[in-house]
Amino acid sequence: MERRRAPHAAIAHLAQLRQRPPAVMVPRIGLALGGGFARGIAHAGVLKIFERHGIPLHCITGVSAGSIVAAAYASGAGPEDITRAASSMRIRDVARWSLCRMGFMGSERMKRFLEGLLKKHRFEDMRIPLGVVATDLCTGEAVAFRDKGDVVLPIRASCSYPGLFQPVRSGDRLLVDGAMSVEIPALLARELGATHVISVCLPAPPCRRPPANVFQVVRRSADPFRLPRLYVGNWPGDVFAAQLDEWLKQ
Repeated sequence: MERRRAPHAAIAHLAQLRQRPPAVMVPRIGLALGGGFARGIAHAGVLKIFERHGIPLHCITGVSAGSIVAAAYASGAGPEDITRAASSMRIRDVARWSLCRMGFMGSERMKRFLEGLLKKHRFEDMRIPLGVVATDLCTGEAVAFRDKGDVVLPIRASCSYPGLFQPVRSGDRLLVDGAMSVEIPALLARELGATHVISVCLPAPPCRRPPANVFQVVRRSADPFRLPRLYVGNWPGDVFAAQLDEWLKQ
């Protein structure tokens, strides 16, 4: 008799489970930071907003200047530390002029700068998951670095704007600026486990006067290819930086 009742008890238990309200899923927020040369210091302001509202980040990703800020924050540096380091940085701190067929400047000096800014120097030691994207110069493909290994070389590669900086060799690849292949690394944030991604883009201001030096010429040469795509939702981010204040008020 007991054996006959067992199936009915099991069915009743399953019915009770179905009637229970589903558990509330805590969102895992990822922050994806784009490039922007010196404008990258603005990323620290976004991090300040998160800390002010007590919003934890599940992971952080970056390309170009965004990769420096992302790595610094993931390693344990605070927004104020990042702002202070970025404000005092000079081009001689991260690069040196070099006569080379592959670029005007080498980025070997960036290693010392990053070692002073970052609290940790390997992906596996970061306090939150970190992703950095560079670009394969030969194929144009995005090359993602994450999970384990040295952080400094991927950042150097992701910041090596082609023509200005010499490419960085990693294995059999020649790597250049990550923004050449991925403007906002939101997909990488999702791969690191984020359920919601906030994308931060730092477009250049309108060119009101002709470029005055080689840095401005190189920077402006890429902007026409990026600007038409900045606000059309190409990146799979749930919220953009321009919407951040409204999103936080909800």
